[in-house]
Amino acid sequence: MPCMSLLAMSHTPLRLDHRRIEAVAEALSDMGWEAFTLLDRVEPEYEVLRKLHEGSGVRAVLLVGMGAAIVDFQLGAGGAEEFWRCLSELLKRKGFTVASLDEAEELLQAFLAECRVNWRLRVLEAEEDG
Repeated sequence: MPCMSLLAMSHTPLRLDHRRIEAVAEALSDMGWEAFTLLDRVEPEYEVLRKLHEGSGVRAVLLVGMGAAIVDFQLGAGGAEEFWRCLSELLKRKGFTVASLDEAEELLQAFLAECRVNWRLRVLEAEEDG
């Protein structure tokens, strides 16, 4: 799978607001584990990763989940639902099983190629190659 750096994907310089980062981190830590996990369960990826865990275990969740998550954050408003719905459909075809690193790579390659929501990544990859 081609590897693109975050900076190569962005045409604007990365600026971190450390005060905001600290404020958000503090608010999240004050919520406690139970509240944090309840929030996570409403995220579109939760059911996909839960089903993958049931079908294939932790390793598959880590491989596929991280592979998808490194591009998920770049989606525009409403994009995450379609992104994870499409990945769920691909996983459903496989019975939510991913048995090896090669299978995870094949799945993520198909995901990037077949799911319309990933068009921006394909354009960026073509620009990087071109």
